[in-house]
Amino acid sequence: MIMERPNLFSYATSELSQDAFICWLLEWSLPQYRQTDTKLHECAVNFIRKLFEKHGKQAPLINSVKEPLIKCDSGMQGKASRSETRSLSSR
Repeated sequence: MIMERPNLFSYATSELSQDAFICWLLEWSLPQYRQTDTKLHECAVNFIRKLFEKHGKQAPLINSVKEPLIKCDSGMQGKASRSETRSLSSR
């Protein structure tokens, strides 16, 4: 079974191009893409880790890029469970 790869254009149709690129890169952080392209997966995981480190936070384990952990417009927590927010370093 061939797994589909993240596709930049699945985001670019409805998002600004830089937002689409960030979403596309974040999707590569998902565990199922580790074997598809190791370098892109590691790049995405490191990008997330650096963003959180810059703000003195520990990066969560990303299970989805479709449902936000934090709602930006209200600053309220999303619906992430504890298992969804484990540290990336525990991978």
